[in-house]
Amino acid sequence: MLGGNEMRLRAAPRPNEECSLMDNRARSIAAAEAWLDERRRSVALLASVDADILAAAIACCGSAENAGLFLTAPARALGERTPVEVALEPNGKARVLELLAALAHGVYL
Repeated sequence: MLGGNEMRLRAAPRPNEECSLMDNRARSIAAAEAWLDERRRSVALLASVDADILAAAIACCGSAENAGLFLTAPARALGERTPVEVALEPNGKARVLELLAALAHGVYL
């Protein structure tokens, strides 16, 4: 059986473990900041979305808030790019409208 002092010594983190925890925290913070920057950029692009796309997204998603979330989130069917980004490309409006029509009809892409 271990005495009180021995338990405290064993419970103390090792220097390498502390560094590892700090590295993990730094990576997590960096990933969160990158995600937040991407969301801010997508939301800024949302202001330039065509009215037809916005109307279709609201109809498909059920609310303006859900439509905004959909339009600013990466979509597998669009090569992991956001519908807002794709909509700004040539023929992008048609691709996003096709995706929304498919989703509205229950087709999972």
